[in-house]
Amino acid sequence: MTLIEKPRTPLKVPLSSLMVHLDRRDSKNMAFRISEGLKNVSRNRIVGLIQDGDWDLPTSEKYSQTLFVNTRIFHYMYRHFVLGMTWKDSKAPRKPTKLKRVERTHYSIKKEGYKSQIELGGDPAYEIEVCVGRNGQLLHRDGFHRMSSAIFLDVERVHVIVNVWHKIFIDKAIKKGVELTPSKLFSELLI
Repeated sequence: MTLIEKPRTPLKVPLSSLMVHLDRRDSKNMAFRISEGLKNVSRNRIVGLIQDGDWDLPTSEKYSQTLFVNTRIFHYMYRHFVLGMTWKDSKAPRKPTKLKRVERTHYSIKKEGYKSQIELGGDPAYEIEVCVGRNGQLLHRDGFHRMSSAIFLDVERVHVIVNVWHKIFIDKAIKKGVELTPSKLFSELLI
């Protein structure tokens, strides 16, 4: 397994750059596991993985791309926070205790602004998770609740952590002599 250096470095990116969600076609809620060797990994987060393949293409057989605003979680959160429906009427499939945590997060962002996991005293691995495709495109992977709240509350930039970098993208960076850390890759190639 090949990883970039300092993979748990969170990055602050424009929210508008995260509007495409990447998911496996053959599972409902599975952590991002691209290669056969990763299929047996538990739900622990993988960050900084460099992986080849067609996973970043809209025509991929194993992975699908959906506009984030068309995801099920975004819809039930929209019905609750924007339209004012109860969680039950919004068709939220979560347990009430988890929904209370979602509400706390939403209202915290509304009151105090969007903060990174580090600012909140948490683990940066729990930022919104993204993958970087071969051309530098950002694909949302996880962090549905924080991202949905950020959209509803007009947050401009959010913190993300990159689970997977496409090998073609990394090879381009190596040719340019860019240091393989999240912050250098973003500042040199994505902005």
